[in-house]
Amino acid sequence: MISLDLNILENAPGQLTNYDFNSMIVFDGKLILAGTSGIHERDSSGTDNGTVISAYGKTGNSDLGSVRQKRLRKAYTTYEAYASGVTLGFYFDEALAYTKTLSPTNGVQESARVNCQRNGKGSTLAIKFTNVAGADFSISAFELTPIFLGAKPQGT
Repeated sequence: MISLDLNILENAPGQLTNYDFNSMIVFDGKLILAGTSGIHERDSSGTDNGTVISAYGKTGNSDLGSVRQKRLRKAYTTYEAYASGVTLGFYFDEALAYTKTLSPTNGVQESARVNCQRNGKGSTLAIKFTNVAGADFSISAFELTPIFLGAKPQGT
């Protein structure tokens, strides 16, 4: 079962899997879940029965308005990450080219410049944000500096 939730205070959507509940509410600072098995309080340890919770968000593929191949020179992001931080995966033409890990900020919004690598190029680009070792994270802003190459995609 997939459950969708929306934190209206932060305007932050989320998706939960394997939650067999049909209702959720925050009461007295605790997440209360209800379903056919009864009423339960969500474990506040940040784990799923001791297993870290993997989380990610991925942009859709974009050609950045051009069919030409492109590389990224750099990226800028404003983010917040706890514990072990967050990893950025750079996908060109749907294949992972490289990853960069951002350090934890421990509750403070920070801006970071990400120097990109020359080994990634393609017609389309997507970015995947993944937590490290179950760490909570949020991305507030993301900006790319692309380099449009002279060559058009090969093979078509």
